[in-house]
Amino acid sequence: MGRRRVSFETGELLLFSLSDDPLLFTLLSLSSLSSLSPLSLLSLLSHSLASYDSFYYSNKLQLDSLDPETPDKRRAMVRDYMEALHWCLNYYHNGCKSWSWFYPHLYSPLMTDMTDLKSFYSGGDAAGFAAFDFDAGKPFPSLVQLLSVLPPQSSTLLPAPYADLMAETSPLTEFYPRVFTTDANGKRQTWESIVQIPFIESSRLMDAVSGIEDETLTNAEKKRNRRGREFLYEPGVEGKVDIVATQY
Repeated sequence: MGRRRVSFETGELLLFSLSDDPLLFTLLSLSSLSSLSPLSLLSLLSHSLASYDSFYYSNKLQLDSLDPETPDKRRAMVRDYMEALHWCLNYYHNGCKSWSWFYPHLYSPLMTDMTDLKSFYSGGDAAGFAAFDFDAGKPFPSLVQLLSVLPPQSSTLLPAPYADLMAETSPLTEFYPRVFTTDANGKRQTWESIVQIPFIESSRLMDAVSGIEDETLTNAEKKRNRRGREFLYEPGVEGKVDIVATQY
């Protein structure tokens, strides 16, 4: 992100630009910029921001501003983002509401699109709070979970039959690209970049895993893949401790 200070008789204004937006970059590089009045400059900035709106959705999300379906797609994206906020808040305060839910976009919508949010809800409680309904689903087995998040370079962390599904001859190879692009998206560190790889399809993942024979795993690997139990210790009466065990 670049910036430049422009002085006026009425004060000083600090401008910011995104280097990959040609219109905003041109705005800041105009030699006559300092001769503009604050009102004219604000007008020019508003046009630039409108341009960034189109630039963001076309370059980041491949949504053509001239496509008549784009407004509906952007609106659906806002809904997905609101659903993501609900999922995250539930996860940290009430537990996982859905094991199968995921945010299906690499980027968030712009704040200028976050309008009329009430239209996404039907009803609400007495206090006026509303929520999204989630399908609880079931968690992946541990090895499948690792298979869905690890890159092929880390395949040695998995049993051989699972690691083979990351190979270039695997039916899942498209989800483990050896060459891919990243987008810094305004960040400075490489690890902050958005990794532009496809979302893995859970149905195809489970179909591929279903072909792995249980006999090909060692006893230790089978144990790794077995659902465990979590223990919650609660104070009981007369100094005793009640133990509540649930599967996770």
